Amino acid sequence: MSNPNINLCTSCGKQRIVVKTIKEYVGNSLVITTITACPDPECQSRIDVQLAKEKKFRDGMKLAAEKRLQEQKERRAEGLKKAS
Repeated sequence: MSNPNINLCTSCGKQRIVVKTIKEYVGNSLVITTITACPDPECQSRIDVQLAKEKKFRDGMKLAAEKRLQEQKERRAEGLKKAS
């Protein structure tokens, strides 16, 4: 049976190494965040590029959603002014 604490790289299958562990309290709960990296620098750089693309996409989606929400609020405000 495999050890559930082993974190394997999704790209190359090597065991990832712990780079940093962050402990912080959120309310009354202790949240532990563990940052890991692939031991192969070339593989990790490919993963970093992919994560940057995904982050850029998510940021764009969030910005578009905020813009739509603002436009929706403006249309509602205009509709209320016309109804008055």
